Amino acid sequence: MKSNPSNNRRILLLGLAGLVGCDQISEAMDLDGSWAKLSDEDKALRRKFRGLRGGELIVDAFGEKHGVNIFDETGTVFYQSATLSAKNRSRHSYSANFGVPKTLRAEWRDGASEFRPHQLTGAYDGGVVIAHYTVPVASRIPQEVLNAVRNKEGGFRLKIRLHDGGLLIGWDLATGFRQYALAGGDFREAEIENGKAVRKGWYIDPKTKERIETDF
Repeated sequence: MKSNPSNNRRILLLGLAGLVGCDQISEAMDLDGSWAKLSDEDKALRRKFRGLRGGELIVDAFGEKHGVNIFDETGTVFYQSATLSAKNRSRHSYSANFGVPKTLRAEWRDGASEFRPHQLTGAYDGGVVIAHYTVPVASRIPQEVLNAVRNKEGGFRLKIRLHDGGLLIGWDLATGFRQYALAGGDFREAEIENGKAVRKGWYIDPKTKERIETDF
């Protein structure tokens, strides 16, 4: 009886899974050549974020920001909003090649200028850009947080807050109804009940590096 190459390949993959674990098969076999094409930095990120493909994204801003575009390291639109503020907070799920973007680049516009979504990309185009910031993201996420995600201790949340002086990044794990753990980064939102802050939030001022409390 002739052997079936596809069956042999499947058996080999299953054997490797038992030896090195499913997350490392692509590294061990490199069947499609994709692993070999990655830079050393990207390989390290693949290992660091193995098993995490995204999470919940929360975006808000100090004051009111208009014509907001946020791009990932590839230049792809990661998030966009016509108007963003503390009250107009955005929450939705996201996905990313490395679990979180390597970097994020944010821009927003003068609200009095005219801008509109691009037909192809959806990013806001035109108008007068009044702020432009790029910050690292993936390199900042602690291993402790990722280990907790893999241990199913909570759902990963990536948080973005626009500030006139920069782009603030935060993260935590949702562990229950309004319960969060391992919060870190440039800010933490306030805990609100019945319209009042029962726990103050805080942020690190991008310019002075001073820790300042907030009510949102």
